[in-house]
Amino acid sequence: MYLDRRQFGLRFQIRIPSDLVTLFGSSPIRIPLGAMPLPAARRIVRIMAGWVELRFSAARNGDFMGKDDPRDELIRTLEEMLIQSIADAEAIAESAERRRLADLKALELRLLTDRYQEQKRTAAFVSDASERILAIRDTVKEASRAAGSQRLNAIEATVSELAGRMQHFTGGPAGPLLSSTITPWIENQVIKGTDPRRVRTLEARIRNFMSFAGDKPAGAYTFSDFQHFANVLVRVPENWSKREETKNLTLAESAEYNESLPENRRSSTLTRTSIEANYISPLRGIFRYLSAQHKFFNPLSAPVSISSKATESVTREPFSVEQLNIWFAAAAREVRPDLKWLPLLGTVTGARVGELVFLQGKDVYEITPGLWVADLRTDLLMLGGKTVERKIKTKQSRRTFALHQILVDAGFVAYAKSRTDDQWIFPHAFRSGKGGAVERPADAASKRLNRRLREIGIHKPYEQTFHSSRHTAKDIMSIAKVDERTSDRQTGHAPKTVGRRYGKSQLRVDEVKVLAALPLLEGLDVSPYLVTASKTTQAR
Repeated sequence: MYLDRRQFGLRFQIRIPSDLVTLFGSSPIRIPLGAMPLPAARRIVRIMAGWVELRFSAARNGDFMGKDDPRDELIRTLEEMLIQSIADAEAIAESAERRRLADLKALELRLLTDRYQEQKRTAAFVSDASERILAIRDTVKEASRAAGSQRLNAIEATVSELAGRMQHFTGGPAGPLLSSTITPWIENQVIKGTDPRRVRTLEARIRNFMSFAGDKPAGAYTFSDFQHFANVLVRVPENWSKREETKNLTLAESAEYNESLPENRRSSTLTRTSIEANYISPLRGIFRYLSAQHKFFNPLSAPVSISSKATESVTREPFSVEQLNIWFAAAAREVRPDLKWLPLLGTVTGARVGELVFLQGKDVYEITPGLWVADLRTDLLMLGGKTVERKIKTKQSRRTFALHQILVDAGFVAYAKSRTDDQWIFPHAFRSGKGGAVERPADAASKRLNRRLREIGIHKPYEQTFHSSRHTAKDIMSIAKVDERTSDRQTGHAPKTVGRRYGKSQLRVDEVKVLAALPLLEGLDVSPYLVTASKTTQAR
């Protein structure tokens, strides 16, 4: 065997024949190959082994390979062969990749040419139809004036509307450029109360489309502009606007850059859900608004197709009991309150990290002796007695949620009540490591918690993050046979049916009682929290 697998990669190895030990030494010749694909390694070692056997035969015939030490010269030549073989392989791979990209561009050009010819034929047909309709409109208009017929007037109005719609397909009616409509529409979103972060995203995505399709009169865009945009999006790397290598590129350029990389270095692309929610939906909203305001045919009245090549969204998975036990054991030893309590809070309440981070002392209280809740319905208290509206993800999220008895036993409730009404329960989440203010406390907390999950080995990108604790909470309630209405009110999910919207919108006392006493998952070990609670009590 010439190929040897080692801890740090593959290695070429060949033993020294017994009759040549005095010349080359007794130790086998070994050349590290590094981390290369196994098929490539097999090809290279066959070449190296063949060459070594030839040198062995030459040595038997008296050729000692020059004046230097024969073994050193043999090894040096093998290393040079390896370097050259790797360089040749990379050159071949680059050449193949260049050919693939050239073939891909040629195919794309042919498709675009075919599409252009088809569009020209369609445009000619529509233009002819538009001229005929306009001629009919003028004839009907003259006849209606002469006869004064209401029916002819109605026909003239209908034909005029149809003519306006046909104008859309022949270049669009005169109207404002898309760039001039963005600001008024964004201002309308602000008036409606859309979250500021969402507003910034909406504006960015509309400008992304405008950069791609050009700044035209709003009524001049066609359905194919949006479909072509969607086709490019399936090739765009995720987080392209934040990556150092693509943040200054357009969407199309980012897609080209990502595809130009070797396959093992390419980034994952945008998911189907992200394309629909973050790119197509904002366009659907503004064009629905503009088409009604400026009376042109909405090109997005038909659904845009997202290619099956789009990356499928990853399904979030709950944590297993074993993973939670590892997490709780590590978190219970943390000194910072957010790193200590958020894992347990998220798991037994199902609350989002953005809801938990903004809790204040006033938000945790006893609704009846022995039963505790957290309240997300009130505004936030700031210095000087001022209030700020609490940002909540959905209407259903503005709620109270029950605190499990384990949070009382472990000492969280006592800690929360030690904070004054206007103090953050998790103050460290609002300060950076350098002492400055954090712009987005919830995002920072989420990243910090996910970093902890990576450190203890239970983090899976997208599949298992802090948000997975919300899924675990749902599992706990489902296993305990908690009514779905109660479960939805606890986690702030919208009711699935009209019938479940009836009744009290917030948790009743009897529901809080059930949720506070829920049996936790079998095998779940919360003792690390109880031990630290006991030590804290003794210290007091």
